[in-house]
Amino acid sequence: MSQGTLRSELGNGAVTYRLYHWFSTSEGTAQARYDNAPYNNTAVTLSLAEMPDEPPFFSAQYWPGTAWFEAPYLARHIKYGEFLVVPGRYAGTGNFVEDRVFMPTMGRGWMQIRAAPLDPKTGAGWFDALVAHLPPGHGVWKGIRVDYSTLTGTTAVWRDGDANCCPSGGELWFRLKVTGPDIGFDVAEVRYTPPAE
Repeated sequence: MSQGTLRSELGNGAVTYRLYHWFSTSEGTAQARYDNAPYNNTAVTLSLAEMPDEPPFFSAQYWPGTAWFEAPYLARHIKYGEFLVVPGRYAGTGNFVEDRVFMPTMGRGWMQIRAAPLDPKTGAGWFDALVAHLPPGHGVWKGIRVDYSTLTGTTAVWRDGDANCCPSGGELWFRLKVTGPDIGFDVAEVRYTPPAE
């Protein structure tokens, strides 16, 4: 297990995180690479540092070898103040992303917001609004990384018929915004740059 404490520069509640490591006896096998950080960080908890005896306000776990958590961090944003981010990553060429994102509450706590581009259970998210700006036959196939200090990001664009490794459809830049009443992200601005001829 590894742990740390995140202290807000804006006076929001300090957070203690714990990353739990999974170990196996897979030395010498293809599975062995997942026995090292960060790939073996298969569970995470978040607690308010001021209330060490209280249960964690967030916990999550992945099946070993399929996904992992990276160390949580705080991201300052000029409009929204601060985000608490727990990066979640999936293994494989899909490179999927499932970050958990929190915003501060009035009582120095943190609340989780709707952050995923596409929720695998409900299908909700801002992914459809993002790819709606693409020409027919173009798509975004892999995980989308967000810079939470600016709520912006870029992603490659694939054309129908591209190999998974080799997108040829240009690039998509985007900026997100926070919306309600079920607090979460939505697309504020998108710019599509087609490939150079």
